[in-house]
Amino acid sequence: MCERNVSSASQMVKELYEFGPFSVDAEREILLRAGEPVPLTPKTFQILLVLVRHSQEVVTKDDLMKAVWPDTFVEEANLSRNIFMLRKALGESLPDRRYIVTVPGRGYRLADSAHLVPEQELTILAANRSKVQVEVKQTKPWGRPLANPWTWIAMVASLLAATGMWLFLSPGRKRPGPVRIIPFTGLTGVEEYPAFSPDGKQLAYAWDGGAGSLSHIYVKLIGAGSPLQLTHDSLSDGDPAWSPDGRYIAFIRDSTGLNGKSEVISIPALGGPERRLADVYVPQSATRDLTWSPDGESVAIGEQPSLAKRGIFLVSSENGEKHRLTSPPPECRGDSDPAFSPDGRTLAFVRWSGIEVGDIYVQRTNATEARRLTFDAVYIQGLAWMPDGRNIVFSSWRSGFPTLWRVPVSGGEIEALAGIGEDAKVPAISPVANLLAYRKLERNVNIWSIHVSPAGQLEGPPRKLISASRQQHEDEFSPDGRRIAFSSDRSGNDEIWVANADGSNATPLTSFRGPLTGTPRWSPDGRWIAFDSRPGGRTGVFLVNAEGGAPRRLTPLAADAFVPSWSRDGRWIYFCWNREGDFEIWKMPAEGGEPVQVTKTGGFEARESNDGKWLYFSRPTYYMVGRTEKFGIWRKPIGGGAETLVLDKLADRLWTLAEGYLYFMDVDAESHATINRLDLANGKITRIATAEKDPGMLEGRTGLSVSPDGQRIIYPQVDERILRIMLVENFHL
Repeated sequence: MCERNVSSASQMVKELYEFGPFSVDAEREILLRAGEPVPLTPKTFQILLVLVRHSQEVVTKDDLMKAVWPDTFVEEANLSRNIFMLRKALGESLPDRRYIVTVPGRGYRLADSAHLVPEQELTILAANRSKVQVEVKQTKPWGRPLANPWTWIAMVASLLAATGMWLFLSPGRKRPGPVRIIPFTGLTGVEEYPAFSPDGKQLAYAWDGGAGSLSHIYVKLIGAGSPLQLTHDSLSDGDPAWSPDGRYIAFIRDSTGLNGKSEVISIPALGGPERRLADVYVPQSATRDLTWSPDGESVAIGEQPSLAKRGIFLVSSENGEKHRLTSPPPECRGDSDPAFSPDGRTLAFVRWSGIEVGDIYVQRTNATEARRLTFDAVYIQGLAWMPDGRNIVFSSWRSGFPTLWRVPVSGGEIEALAGIGEDAKVPAISPVANLLAYRKLERNVNIWSIHVSPAGQLEGPPRKLISASRQQHEDEFSPDGRRIAFSSDRSGNDEIWVANADGSNATPLTSFRGPLTGTPRWSPDGRWIAFDSRPGGRTGVFLVNAEGGAPRRLTPLAADAFVPSWSRDGRWIYFCWNREGDFEIWKMPAEGGEPVQVTKTGGFEARESNDGKWLYFSRPTYYMVGRTEKFGIWRKPIGGGAETLVLDKLADRLWTLAEGYLYFMDVDAESHATINRLDLANGKITRIATAEKDPGMLEGRTGLSVSPDGQRIIYPQVDERILRIMLVENFHL
């Protein structure tokens, strides 16, 4: 039997407010109702405190967000969610707004007046097996007497729990050490997909060896030793997962060049012969799609078989047989990122409602119904269970950039992990130690320019044209060649910017403050810019005046629409739409109206020829018809007709049309990507220049543009890219 004595402490309540039946203690962040504590999350309490301090004044939404999230970019949905929770805690119903009043178009105010209560001196005594004695010494008269003598006891008990003093009052508990974030290896190159061994002593991961080419599976002891390379194939390997007994590591071998298939392979954790478990069809992903089942008899993977929806499947480690675990509803695109709870009874995964728009769901392994855990509708890049099975840590763009968050499995407030920072993805948590690992990407993408002779020859070296911190890409010359529109996240969020043709005077056109925004395209008269963005979770095509103003959404909310372009007469806007489930090119009047389907066998990005007779379009590499990839650049008559292949090369989104030529970047060229032009009259291809960076460095792969006179070409280039695994020591919630 242990006892712990704590000396008395005297504290002063410096800021206490009352309104209605409520008391608000600013110093201790406690809300009381008739003397009883009312649970609030920290952010919700801060919102209440701002409203109380400005009693009966209107507080704008911007002011609230700046006060509560001073150093973070957040969407208005975060504020709305916390206002909802605050109203619920105060006992408000929809028709009865007794305390929090919405002022349309402005913000919120407190309906009831709040008054400051005079100070009270508290003496807190804690002793004898964590019993708490409270002595209240009144120095000034209260506005009204305490109705319940246990009020302060309840408040102090809440204070002790909130500040962690219970550690002193509980025998056998140790303070966690200071959190420290360090690179796992400190080596150069691309490190991805961290996975802790069951004993927590090793980490498996994918690494390109510092060569900037193929990735292979490595294993390394935490805090000691050199990496041990397990795989040596001519294809890239990724997504390692330990078997429950720690003897084997399963991984995915990227064989997408072989008719779209990848392979799930198992290899001994100490090295040895590989064993193929199954062929799988895994869409391109930067997250984790493979994990072992708790019994070690199967691996779970997010797969898209044939043309069915992507779901979570169990693949037998003995014979490769597959069994579907999740079945997304018709309105969803599919499921990915499976992760079993520590007790093996629950499966967590990401369900995608749109392109890069998803939420976390949980499902009992012996059931078929899934329960939604998050309601953000944002891009999620990996999740992991805490060892106690009560919380899930995940990477999300819910604040405008990818960082790590935690959500209780039982439901509740989502909170950011303190100190992690931006660009944290694909988390992994040690099952036995206070360790967390994640992938961190730091990159600087800028817009470069080259001069070209009429004969298509390079004149002079490339020049950095538009540069800043973070990323500048998706660039396009205006029709008169005097300005450039581009996408940049230099402000902390993706927005549309415009600059002079020499790169000067860069100015933002949009201020969405969170959702991914890009693909700016000038109207033929130079007055408007079409672009895509996804506020509210659905990507759509928007129009904004090239001189500034409020953007206007053009496409319906029924499905994701993106990658816009204009017809040569400015009457129509083309875009990619997945309205029927597949990526197809549609068009609709620029003034608004009914969408019209253009392609029937798959399409992604479209551009009209200068004479307005042909529609050129691409198909993304991950679009497959009958499991045969149909990439390259195609064309069809504007008035309808057969599709013909124009360019049988992988150009991704780095291509454009200009005066009888198709300009493109060959990202699969040997050694380095090349900038080329195809003469549409005779089919001759001329190489113009070679990019300074490797093809794998061209993140985003968007934004090749040619000036109207054909003498300048601009394109994005990754000037700096660091992708490493970070280790968080003494990690705890």
